[in-house]
Amino acid sequence: MEDVIYKYIIKQLSEVPMILNRKLSYKNIKFNSKNEFDKLKLMIDSFLDGESEERYFVLPGIRGVGKTTILYQCYEYLLKEKNFNSSDLLYISCETTNFAGQTDIKKIIGIYLDKIHNTTPALLDKPVSFSLMKHTLMKIGQ
Repeated sequence: MEDVIYKYIIKQLSEVPMILNRKLSYKNIKFNSKNEFDKLKLMIDSFLDGESEERYFVLPGIRGVGKTTILYQCYEYLLKEKNFNSSDLLYISCETTNFAGQTDIKKIIGIYLDKIHNTTPALLDKPVSFSLMKHTLMKIGQ
């Protein structure tokens, strides 16, 4: 099962950066950012600058209000403006985590940190971002 999860992680790490433009535009017209994205960007910057300890962000809302778009915008912001390496940004859709039977987010993140970064959550010494889509949660940092 660990091998299946690892293959899923590798797939996510390679595919998500390549689909950003498609997810953030329609007919080559880029979506406008929402106020919520601007607020998240400020909170992300505050954390990365060491001014805040807030590292978990929850985006509640009904289907179709733009939660996934905001996550993709945060992903793009970290990748392109904050120069995160794409291997430091993991987007997980909770709707697709049942691919390996009984697994959970903690196990996926543990395998990600072990196999991709050769570390554990307690020993992580650099910022990484996990974007979890279902009940939207985003974690930035160590």
